[in-house]
Amino acid sequence: MPSRPDHRSGPQLREQAPRRCSPRRRLISADQPKGPLTLDQASGTLETLAWRRTSALQRVAASISQCDEIGMAQDAFRIYKPLRNYVRRFERESALRTIYNYSMFLDFDHELEPPLQRPGPPVSKIDFGFHQWDLEIALREILLESPTYSYDMLNSWSAFAELINKMRKVDQEIYRAYRAQSDVMLDIFRIAHHQFPWQIGLTNQMMIRYYKIYNRPEFDILFLRSFGLNVLDFFRGGFALIGCALDDFKFRLSDSTTAKNRLEQIAGICAALFSESPANIEKQIRDRQQYNQNWKYTFCDVRTYPLLKIGEEEYLVPLPSLIFYRMTDAVYFDLVGYEAAFSSVIGPAFQAYVGEVVQACMSNDRLHLLPEEKYGPKKRRKDSVDWIVHDDSASLFVECKSSRMGYVSKSEILSAGVLEDEIERLASFVVQCYVTLSHALEGSYPHWKPNGRPTYVLIVSLDEWFAFGYRIYPKIVDRVQQKLREIRTADNIVNECPFQLCSISEFEVMMQCIDHSSMEAFFSQKTQGEQRSHLFRGFSEDYLRAHGRERTFLFQTDHEGLFAEEALREIHGLAPQPL
Repeated sequence: MPSRPDHRSGPQLREQAPRRCSPRRRLISADQPKGPLTLDQASGTLETLAWRRTSALQRVAASISQCDEIGMAQDAFRIYKPLRNYVRRFERESALRTIYNYSMFLDFDHELEPPLQRPGPPVSKIDFGFHQWDLEIALREILLESPTYSYDMLNSWSAFAELINKMRKVDQEIYRAYRAQSDVMLDIFRIAHHQFPWQIGLTNQMMIRYYKIYNRPEFDILFLRSFGLNVLDFFRGGFALIGCALDDFKFRLSDSTTAKNRLEQIAGICAALFSESPANIEKQIRDRQQYNQNWKYTFCDVRTYPLLKIGEEEYLVPLPSLIFYRMTDAVYFDLVGYEAAFSSVIGPAFQAYVGEVVQACMSNDRLHLLPEEKYGPKKRRKDSVDWIVHDDSASLFVECKSSRMGYVSKSEILSAGVLEDEIERLASFVVQCYVTLSHALEGSYPHWKPNGRPTYVLIVSLDEWFAFGYRIYPKIVDRVQQKLREIRTADNIVNECPFQLCSISEFEVMMQCIDHSSMEAFFSQKTQGEQRSHLFRGFSEDYLRAHGRERTFLFQTDHEGLFAEEALREIHGLAPQPL
């Protein structure tokens, strides 16, 4: 990866280019023996000449390649400079407040003040002109380049629209500059992981999902080690911060010694965990900043610290949605550091949650759920698939996977090899399920026997894989079949018992579809033709609408327990203090 140019004076990379090997460079050493050569000497000399010639050519090629990369980095920085200069015009806090106002409009339907409204007739949010992921990039650039004091304010539609246009121009021109190194499949993968989470949006279902997965005594120990709070207090404190952020862009919390109640105290602890000073955030962003094809996708540290601490217990929140993501999706990466302790509890906890989802969606006695059991000889006992869901039409073998890729790994992926590794990992999950399914079809399971009805395989993940489309999904299928042949398992099982990949958020909707129809009616459509490589999300929503149904919120009782009436009163009383 090329060195990152200095952001103030432009790229100072010309001196870093290594000297190219001179074509006149001597390839024969000075101490070569004189006089006639023996056959062995001649052979050795020819080998030495060949090796040195190849080595020299390789060094020349490497030098040219490095010079090309440096030149491309210089070009990318020249493309970036107009955006940098534009952002430097505007006072930072006013620019951050504008980000906040547009975020409140796009995520929480708050009305915009007239100067920020789009000119002309009202349009939908899809056609508004920019999206939440654009706000995240704009936030990163503002924290990186905007000065603390300036006479210019980024507080109008025209000024902000110009910023968005300059950002998109940088993205387009950098893509053209690096087009020779681009790969369509990688680009689709990066775009999906960059944009789709924002499109899915914030839901109470996501909040209660993580709460139910983590709300176990074994996780209380890990939460206390990591955050100083148990699971219940952590989620209530995070929810209180969201309440403060929705009330105002800038707020103050009392410290633990002057907190009026327990909730304000734990909210202060969460604020300390989720906050960093603007100066430190700027430094972290600058250390990560890249001027190449990763520019748009570079991780923004506000995902880790969504609150900017500007004084003693005083905070700014430019993107309130990031608090929500920080206390749900990102907690996994806080806890994964406790490797042995975390890995021993996250798998069973996630598996248990998948079973709870099935039970929550069973509105009648038509669906049946079978848990994991041991099978095989006493001295070589094996675990069955995690869950079997079946009705009178078909059976579904469900395998639960809690492992995840980090945000940086997903969005900054450059090498086809990295994506191939991920495909290999997904294929291994599928093959594992097919192996145990083959045993079940032979009659080895004590709790399920083959009955001639269709059988399907489903891998449910805690992570959002977005493994869709005609380029990625077929690669997974091919690798699954190859691995099955390697272990001498008939690969036609892939066609006889089709598999699908599904995130837990998609599974929550999918099970509602099956409850309203049947297992075979749903999966016979999902595993045919182009639908086989499509995401469950859109297919399930269309399926519900076709059957005159709407998606329902699961675990309402747990939600009410998390935000009990007395807790809600305390949160409501935790109004931000004016600064």
